[in-house]
Amino acid sequence: MICPNSGCENKNEARFCLNCGYNLVNNEKTKYKTPVAKKGGHSIAILIVSLVVVAGLFFALKGIIFKDKGKKVDRDNYMSMETDNVSVEGSALIQDVNGDENSNNSFLEPHPVVEQIKNARTTVDYANDTLVNQMNTVLFGSYPQSDVSGSRKDPIEWIVLEKQNDKALLMSKLIIENDVFSNQIVSNYNNSSIREYLNNSLYYSIFGDEDKNIVLYTDIDGVSNNLFLISYSEFIKYFGTNVTDNKKGTSYVTDYLKYSRNDITVSNKAGTWYYGNSSYWLRDIVGGNALYVGLSGKLKNTGDSMTLNDGVRPAVWVSLN
Repeated sequence: MICPNSGCENKNEARFCLNCGYNLVNNEKTKYKTPVAKKGGHSIAILIVSLVVVAGLFFALKGIIFKDKGKKVDRDNYMSMETDNVSVEGSALIQDVNGDENSNNSFLEPHPVVEQIKNARTTVDYANDTLVNQMNTVLFGSYPQSDVSGSRKDPIEWIVLEKQNDKALLMSKLIIENDVFSNQIVSNYNNSSIREYLNNSLYYSIFGDEDKNIVLYTDIDGVSNNLFLISYSEFIKYFGTNVTDNKKGTSYVTDYLKYSRNDITVSNKAGTWYYGNSSYWLRDIVGGNALYVGLSGKLKNTGDSMTLNDGVRPAVWVSLN
C-alpha cells in the first residue's frame, strides 16, 4: 500500500505509514508516530523513569544525611549550651515568682492571703489584755460557721501568731470544731485521734488545691503535720503568761457549733467579757490528761480527760513566697 502523504510503500495490512505515521485506514495524520516498538515499549519506558526517580531520591537523601552528620558537632555544642543556660533560665523563673510584671505565668502569682498576712499584725504586737476579736485577721480556707445546718461554708478567719521571713504561723480566730483529744488514752500527741482528724478530714474540708499549695508541713516530735494544735509553751509565747484570766487567749465558738451540736460547753455568763466563749485543746499531755484553755482564757495545766469533747482551734504554717 502506497502512503498518499509520503509516497512510501507499506504492507497491505498496515494501518499507519512507517515513514510519516499517516493513518492509512482513516486517511488522516495522527498526533504521534507509528508505534513501531510493540513488544513492551511502555513497560521499558516506565522502568527507566522509575530508575531515574529512585536514583534521584537516593542521592538527595545521601546529601541530607551527610549534611546532618556534618552538623552533629554543632548539635552537641548546642545541647551543651542549653545545659549551661539552665541557671539563667532558673533565674528568670525565680524572677517570675517574685512578681515580674512582664510575666505571663499567671499560675505563679502569690496566693491572695499572702499579702493579707504580710500586712497583718501578729499576736505579739498586742498587749496581753487585748481581746482576740480585736485582732487583725486574714481569710484562708473555708468551713461551716454561720450556717447552723452546716451545709454552707464561710471563709475562716485566722490570727497571725508569728511571721518568720518567708513563712507565717496562723491560728483560727474561732473554735471551729469540737472533738475528743483521743478515743483512747495515749502518751503523746502524734498517737492521738485528734491529730489524725486534723491532718486528714479537717484539712481536706478546709482547704482547696490553691490553699494547699502554700501550706507547709510542720515537724512535731519527728512527725510531719499540716494542721495541728499549739502547745502550752506556744500559748504562753503568743498569748501571754496570765494563768488566771487571759482575754487574749479566749475564743468564741461558731454558730454552727453553738446551735447544732450538744457536745460543746459555751459560757452563758451574760455581761462578762467571755460570754459565748468556750474552752479548747492544746497538744500537751500531762499525767494522762490533755492540757486545754478554759472559758476565760485560763491555762488548765493539770489538763482534763482526753476522751472528753472540747473545742478545736487549728494552727498552720504557710509559705509567704
